[in-house]
Amino acid sequence: MKRWFEQGIVLFSWGSMFLLLAALSLVLGYLMYRGGGSIGTGLVFGNIPPCDALLLRRQVFNGLFPAIAGTFALVLLAVGLAVPVGLAAGIYLAEYCRGRIRQLLGVLFDTLAGLPSIVVGLAGFSLTIVLHRLLPGRLGPCLLISALAMSFLILPYLISSTQLALESVAPSLLSTSLCRKTVLLR
Repeated sequence: MKRWFEQGIVLFSWGSMFLLLAALSLVLGYLMYRGGGSIGTGLVFGNIPPCDALLLRRQVFNGLFPAIAGTFALVLLAVGLAVPVGLAAGIYLAEYCRGRIRQLLGVLFDTLAGLPSIVVGLAGFSLTIVLHRLLPGRLGPCLLISALAMSFLILPYLISSTQLALESVAPSLLSTSLCRKTVLLR
């Protein structure tokens, strides 16, 4: 009885997978049939030659290229801001921080990890509005404030992964590295 039940579950799982793949293929096929003619370089670059747009010789106003380039720049800037701070904080928590300060920082970073992204985005938007009113004409919406807000979303995961990686190093490896004249500043 149990064997038939297990085979039924496996058969149901495979059938569900094939049904889902068939539905996905049907939807994608319909989209390609109806919208395949509009997919091309004009969708991304508009009426500008792709080489001119990629080499930044001419600006693209009516394609997806500005959105793609802006997203790429935003992610690079956010990671560039978050990685040094996250690695430094993770190293500090794993190697140097002890006692109540470590507990307090752990709670703060866990709270930051649980912060909804919409709250961080609204805080960045509010900062943009305040700076625009304080410095009229000099500062508008910019990539730096957006990247700063996005780096706050990345930061807790970098800190915790760095801390866990350093804390999981075996004591024998640590003593071996000290024997090989590696400096540890404790």
